[in-house]
This record gives sequence, structure tokens and C-alpha cells, in this order.
Amino acid sequence: PWAGGLDVDKRERTRKLILEARNIDKKSVCNLLKKEGINFVALSDNDPDDLKPNLTFWKNNFLLVYNNALTGFSVFEVERSCQ
Repeated sequence: PWAGGLDVDKRERTRKLILEARNIDKKSVCNLLKKEGINFVALSDNDPDDLKPNLTFWKNNFLLVYNNALTGFSVFEVERSCQ
């Protein structure tokens, strides 16, 4: 199979849970990010998927290390934000 044995549905649910950050607290998001080995999270307010990142949650809880105001693209650091 093209997924190489990965549970694509589970991974997509986890991705959505992390990025949309609805009904979940910062500690739980941090635990998921660490479990998945994610060091940086890139978000855009112009995401082409059906995904609607909770930018307010990310801006309030995670260290913004890059932002492009023209494109709406932002990168947040996990390690220092989840100490």
C-alpha cells in the first residue's frame, strides 16, 4: 500500500486535533507533539485543506519564530513552548 504501513486516518485525526486545538489544553497538545517528534508547527490562515488551524490558541500558547504577514504563514517552536 502507498501508506507504507502508516495508519493514515489516525495520523490525520491527530494532525487535526493538534492544529485545530479545540477542546484540548496546551499540555495535551504538547504531549501529542512530543509523542510525534514534532519540533516546529507551521500554520497558515490560508490553509488549502479543510483544516482550520486555531491561530489564536497557537499565538497565545506557543513561541512564534517566523511570521509572514503577506501570506499568513507562521511557524511556532515546540520545545521552548512545552517546557
